[in-house]
Amino acid sequence: MFERALICTDLFDGLHRLVHCVPHLALSGLKQVIFLHSIPVWEQPTLAAVDQAKIDAAKEKLSPALANIPDGMTVIVEISNRRPVDAVREILANHSIDVILMGNPMRGAVQEKLFGSTSLAIAAMTDIPLLIFRPQLLSVYTRDELALRCQHLWKHLLIPYDGSPDAIYLIEQIEKYAQTRAPGSFEQCLLVRVVENISRDPSVTESRLNDARRELESVQVRLEKLGLQVQSQVRQGTPVLEVLTAAEEDDISAIAVATSHRSNMLEWLAVRRINEDILHQLWFPILFFSPKG
Repeated sequence: MFERALICTDLFDGLHRLVHCVPHLALSGLKQVIFLHSIPVWEQPTLAAVDQAKIDAAKEKLSPALANIPDGMTVIVEISNRRPVDAVREILANHSIDVILMGNPMRGAVQEKLFGSTSLAIAAMTDIPLLIFRPQLLSVYTRDELALRCQHLWKHLLIPYDGSPDAIYLIEQIEKYAQTRAPGSFEQCLLVRVVENISRDPSVTESRLNDARRELESVQVRLEKLGLQVQSQVRQGTPVLEVLTAAEEDDISAIAVATSHRSNMLEWLAVRRINEDILHQLWFPILFFSPKG
């Protein structure tokens, strides 16, 4: 599905552990991986200084990525003293990137919001998809478990679909990337349509359920034409809860979402705009698509 990845890590988000899984990242279809770590300005002794000790320590921590590179794959380690957004912008200007992997640190409200601002800024400046992870998910895996996860980063996607412009855009993006996917990298998707319980009239509810089924069937046919294994579900209830339940019940690699503007979903992940109980249930990686700007 993707061939060239930029992995942004603060060395606390669990993504730095992927340096031990480069051969397994190759099995997910990746041919180029760039590990990027930015030394935050507020961690420098002075605003103009470059802390060489921090740079050297970061290089050493990420150096295993260069030790076991499969044939036909390129791996680069970049340590930047620029702001994270500027460092990412520079990488994107100099390299062809298909997907950006990022973490969602939960170490405190201030850092949480700063991360959210960074993620939103990156989403606004590029149409490259973001794959966002919970650090707790990556941190608890053994290396063998993490290696297996790296092989299946986007193998089976859950796609929430509600017929909105954002959902239509999401399907278009899935089709676009599915057409150039490597064998075994992206094989399955689960389409989920949630009908909210807003009517007490059973006939109205049943009519809406039937409409949802017909709409999903047409989307399913489109995706199956690309050689994907596609299942569809129409569920009743609260959309977020039902999507999470569907993800838990099926063998999902990540949940795909999209927006045509700054992402409500991304803001939710970054600054807790909705109920914290729901946030804590979301352990699945989020594959986020948005147009530039």
